[in-house]
This record gives sequence, structure tokens and C-alpha cells, in this order.
Amino acid sequence: MNYEIINLLLTLAVIIPVTIIDIKVQRIPRGIIFPAVILLYFVKVFYFHIPAITLLATLATGFLLFFGIWYFTRGKLGLGDAYLSGFLAISLGLEQWLIMLFISSMTALVFAVIMLKSGKLRRESRIPYAPFLSFGALLSLLIPI
Repeated sequence: MNYEIINLLLTLAVIIPVTIIDIKVQRIPRGIIFPAVILLYFVKVFYFHIPAITLLATLATGFLLFFGIWYFTRGKLGLGDAYLSGFLAISLGLEQWLIMLFISSMTALVFAVIMLKSGKLRRESRIPYAPFLSFGALLSLLIPI
């Protein structure tokens, strides 16, 4: 089985349940993310021979950006989103993760503006972000760079 198929299947196995759970209860379960990060890390290091330090740096980048947002906004963005971002960073690679970040941010912005203008959301409403991260991840997997 080739790299892209294995990576896509592992990513889908995580983002589908995480997205559903985040929509329903606005939580991202660490019990899904943490084992998935460990599994994906070892698959990429030992099966696909991606340097461990590269994966660690990518994981740190994906996690720390969202962790910083969580920390400095005092939880306006969930910590689970930081965990999911870290997972997606090692799943996608840094370049694709940046594309995912742009796509997810823009789609969340468009969604929020439409919902605010229609009166279905208020400024203080909480919006689950995992669906936007997942959508961005799927699109970035389809965009070759």
C-alpha cells in the first residue's frame, strides 16, 4: 500500500469521529488524538523513513501555534483544536498544514459571517473548529504542491 493511501486512511480515521464529536459536544477527545499521533509518528518514522526530528518539529509547530492562541485568548479556541492541529501537521506535513490552516481559517470566517448576518449566531457564540480543520485537511490532501 502506498504512502498517500495509508496517510489518508489514518487521517480519516481520526478526523471523522473527532469532527462529529466536536459538533455534538464541542470537545475533541484526547483519547483519539494522542494514540493517533503516536501511531502516525511511528508509521512515518519506521515504515516511510521520515526523519523523527522532522516529524517532531512539524508536530511542535502545528500544536504550538494553536496552543499560543488558546493560551493568549484564555480558551476562546479550544485546547483540543491545538491537539488536532498537531496531529494534522504530522499527517499533512508542514507545507500542506499551512494550506490547511488557510483553508480552515477562511471557511470558518465565511461561515461565521454568514451565521452572524443571518442572526443564527451571536458574537459570543461558540463554534466548533474541528470541522473546519478537517475540511481544510481534506482539501489540502487533494491539492498537490
